[in-house]
Amino acid sequence: MPATPSTVGTSRPYPLYSLRMLEYGPPPPLHQGDPLRGRAAVLDFWRGVREIYDDSTIENLSLEEAAPGRIVRRARLHHRSSATGDALAYVIVQTTELDHGRVVRQMNVLEHHA
Repeated sequence: MPATPSTVGTSRPYPLYSLRMLEYGPPPPLHQGDPLRGRAAVLDFWRGVREIYDDSTIENLSLEEAAPGRIVRRARLHHRSSATGDALAYVIVQTTELDHGRVVRQMNVLEHHA
């Protein structure tokens, strides 16, 4: 799950996301459709998740620069609804592509164990 970027010292919100088209593949347990396009769609998606699961945590398991402008991380995510008690827990592999330091593409897949 993308963390909400800080706006400290900037004049526009979400400075980590490119003004170019952003393509985002949400974690499969939360989304089974096509990748989302654009910052507004990504933010709307996470607002919707927050309406269902009011408690979410991310634990980074690994983080590496796979190539210039490409970061791969493994992360454990937990989501829980205090209203219903429903919960999700899973591990993703997230690949992030950057252009001039801004996210232009981010894809999440479930980690599969052999």
